[in-house]
Amino acid sequence: HILAVEDARVIQKLLSVFFSNLRCTHEIAENGSVALDLIAKNQYNVIFMDLGLPDADGITLTETIRKMDKYHD
Repeated sequence: HILAVEDARVIQKLLSVFFSNLRCTHEIAENGSVALDLIAKNQYNVIFMDLGLPDADGITLTETIRKMDKYHD
């Protein structure tokens, strides 16, 4: 199960087609707050992160996700 955090609509559509062609279940979050909401509710095997989001820095958001109990190593 894949989460892609991406704000550009064209790239969202490309990723969706790409993941569908690979027969991967996936969700797209258009910003950091939506991503955090989805992550709180779901478990993902892979998260693709855009570094330049409108509401968050992708690196800082990744650090926040890594600190979450379900993704903490």
